[in-house]
Amino acid sequence: MILSITGSTQDRKDVSNGTSTTKFKQWNRKFFKQIRAANDASGKPHLGGFCILLTVGSTGINLTICRLLEARVARSFDNGYDTSNTGGDFNYHITKEYDPFWAFVEKSGKPVYLHPREAESKGFLTQFPEMRVSPWGFHVETAEHVLRFLLSGFFDKFPNLKFIIGHDGEILVWMAWRIDHRLRKQGWTPESVSCHTGPGMKLGPCPENGLYKRKHNVTWYLKNNFHITTSGMFDTPGFQHALSVMGPERVMFSMDTAYESISEGAGWFNNLSETVHLTQRDWENVAFRNAAQLFNLSACGA
Repeated sequence: MILSITGSTQDRKDVSNGTSTTKFKQWNRKFFKQIRAANDASGKPHLGGFCILLTVGSTGINLTICRLLEARVARSFDNGYDTSNTGGDFNYHITKEYDPFWAFVEKSGKPVYLHPREAESKGFLTQFPEMRVSPWGFHVETAEHVLRFLLSGFFDKFPNLKFIIGHDGEILVWMAWRIDHRLRKQGWTPESVSCHTGPGMKLGPCPENGLYKRKHNVTWYLKNNFHITTSGMFDTPGFQHALSVMGPERVMFSMDTAYESISEGAGWFNNLSETVHLTQRDWENVAFRNAAQLFNLSACGA
């Protein structure tokens, strides 16, 4: 079983008092001690842990990540936006100051799990606050976070980075074709390397090293830099579409514990081989082989 902490343990109210940094350090330290103790007790490194992405600048990030990597317990990085150094605005870790961190992650070969965070409460979400988190807001926020990476040329700088997103691809697997289709129709193609220059969808030359250059379309980056999980999406037609877009090597079974019932999710997945006519190999890929390979679980005896 692979577990990640829900969100990044930071709330938007902690900008001024510095508690976000303390939380991140506490969680990393707790994971480190518990996993290391379990490994030492068993004599074998059977357990791997997730590391929360710190928000104290690239130096602090690298030092903490290095410590976990050297201990052979970090299997992935858990990431989301933060507001710790932005005066309350969301920071999506996409600016140049984070390039050393992303280069470090790319070199490590470990994936980044992009965990949903609650969407900013405004407009529709103010009128219908019950939609702010898991019914809708989580997915919209995460989809827009991912689009920042997809549209900015980020993966051209770090072509070997591996990201994971849950919930059958956080809307994007459904919308990728439409996004690429309309961008192409409107002239916003990777080939034209055009940039948004202001209101009214004007096209213009990109600034030097501008954020908006990219070599490929959204679908290409999804299929080459992303893996998705089925977390909390026990929906067979949705699974079939995700499988057709991403392929059986980039989809992983996931539960969304403790928000969802393990028995319900496991029962749904166990019936897929009949309802979707999956081959035994594809079922095993989604069930455990893809995760074992992506997280390099063979290195710890899995």
